Amino acid sequence: MNERLNILIAEDESKTLEDLEYHVKRIGTENKDDTKFFLAKTIDEAFNVIKRNRIDAIFLDYRFGDESKGDRATYYASRLISKLSNFIQHEIYVVLISGYDDESKFNSLRQSIRDLGFRYEYQKKPISVGEITSVYSNIVDSLLPERPLPSFLAVHDAQFKNASLAEKLFGAKDFIEAVVKYASIILAADLSRNKVGTIEDKWNVNTSYTFGGWLRLLKTLSKHEKLADKDCFMPELDSFLHEKLDFSSSKEFNDGEYQDLSTLLKTGGFGSSSYPNSVEVVEFIEKIKLIRDKLLGHSPTTPDPSSRERIFCGIEPLFDQFQKCIRFLSKYPLLVINELEIDFEKTIKGEENYESRRDWYTYNVGVLMGSSASPSVKRSFYSQERLTRGNLYLSNGSGKFLCLYPFMVYEGSRSSVSNKEIFCFDNVEGGKASYRAPSGNFLLKDIEDLKRSFSEVVIKT
Repeated sequence: MNERLNILIAEDESKTLEDLEYHVKRIGTENKDDTKFFLAKTIDEAFNVIKRNRIDAIFLDYRFGDESKGDRATYYASRLISKLSNFIQHEIYVVLISGYDDESKFNSLRQSIRDLGFRYEYQKKPISVGEITSVYSNIVDSLLPERPLPSFLAVHDAQFKNASLAEKLFGAKDFIEAVVKYASIILAADLSRNKVGTIEDKWNVNTSYTFGGWLRLLKTLSKHEKLADKDCFMPELDSFLHEKLDFSSSKEFNDGEYQDLSTLLKTGGFGSSSYPNSVEVVEFIEKIKLIRDKLLGHSPTTPDPSSRERIFCGIEPLFDQFQKCIRFLSKYPLLVINELEIDFEKTIKGEENYESRRDWYTYNVGVLMGSSASPSVKRSFYSQERLTRGNLYLSNGSGKFLCLYPFMVYEGSRSSVSNKEIFCFDNVEGGKASYRAPSGNFLLKDIEDLKRSFSEVVIKT
């Protein structure tokens, strides 16, 4: 699954707007990139696009004239930049375009953009085809490869990368299991957010959720009819499970008593008659679970290091493709709410009718992306959504948030209260909900919040 890039071109001159759109689209098509384009001729149009869509890069004119209001109505890019942090918590690339020769005129605006944690580049009009090509390459090169995964996954990814070849089989299995947990939690939180109604079968919180338990849950939740609605928070999850992995280049492993597992990587082992040399992501995960059950988790004997190396080499091409498939998760920043307060001035200014007033809140958040347990970036933004201090949220980049509590929490462990980590629900112990972090630390919490949230999730078996 190639990551989609959403690019906004905001320019009031029709000819410049058309040229930019034509050439950027052409370059994206030639590169076979998954790109979507949005056009705006005024600051207000650009702002409306940003409010409704996740934007990754902006070609932004410095000066806008509003013809409908006469030549005196002039707006500047700074008006849009000042509002970006209200809706964008992820990194974006801002290409400022202007007819001025002297870029130093924009020092203050450039610093404002960088203070928000965004990338910045300047181009003088008219922009040549070569310059457009260079800018597009800079956008792709800077955003896609460097987007960190959410911390919960990035920690497992780092553990895999740092493992010796003999231990990479364990690391790959742990990383895949973490993805299954994370995806299941997002779906459960989304269904809970949508309050799907009558309960048919609750998520059994009294069950210890092993790899197999989480995988069954993921497959069940992904089939829920609510996912067909446009209100689904992360629509990529549905197509992710059915992405095709090409295993025609995968290596066969034949190693004594493990020879029977070589069939897992052959056409007869999995794959369909329609796609004889490919396998869906969900089927690949099932085969990793089988390897785990037969060799790593439930087997009385674990393969020796050289055997583990050969087994990993057999699945490595598929695992590499799997890692690329989950890169879309890096587009949804994982946030912890540190501080919030009502912005009375913004609230009163925005609402004349007191009875129908919706409060505005100022939030200070930590961005939990990358392998560090501490927030990688701190941001501030305004929103009319009421978020809870201390809880974990996903942002979709257009002003909407998904609460992951109580499925996932950000707290200190029993052994170290001050050092906070991301904990995922694990099982129930003595009437308490047990949570576990990638580090192996665990904590116990009251189970009632968990039961209330789980009870809102319809699971059709």
